[in-house]
Amino acid sequence: MRFVLYVLLMISFFSYKTLSAASIAISSGTGLDDTLIQSGEISSTSANGLLFSADLIDDFPFFFDTKLDLSVELAGYQLKGRHNNINEEMYIYQIKPKLRWHFDANYYFDFGLGFATLEDDQWEEVKFNGTTNFAMSFALGMSFGEEDQLFLDLVYNHYSNGYTRSPNPGLDILTLNLGYVF
Repeated sequence: MRFVLYVLLMISFFSYKTLSAASIAISSGTGLDDTLIQSGEISSTSANGLLFSADLIDDFPFFFDTKLDLSVELAGYQLKGRHNNINEEMYIYQIKPKLRWHFDANYYFDFGLGFATLEDDQWEEVKFNGTTNFAMSFALGMSFGEEDQLFLDLVYNHYSNGYTRSPNPGLDILTLNLGYVF
């Protein structure tokens, strides 16, 4: 229920009629092991979310006929996992400005850096230094459909304190997003 209320708040916060473009997406993915930045194993984690994004600057000319977009993304994720034979659940809420580079008519690369609030200061083996963290993401995506209104992203999500405190444990999640631009 909290997740649904949060999504309604996100949508009401940005009125898509006043923006150049807005989108909504569903997200599903899995936690990663400690191969990358993360300090513990969370590969048993499933992550599901709802994302709302609003363009602030749309199709800014870049170089060699490529374009940049600047948007802000509001998202909520529900993590579910099983650790030490105990079922666990946690929510992550984030706000993140994103820069999207269109390197082809239908393909793009995203980079986002913002803030996230985690419902708890521990998830499975990962113990955080608080519930407020940085949210960082890298995505490869493509748009398709009539007037390119649908999109599909493969996203690496990272949450950590960004070395503002020690230690700096992180949480890494790989998600697939399917969305609609309206």
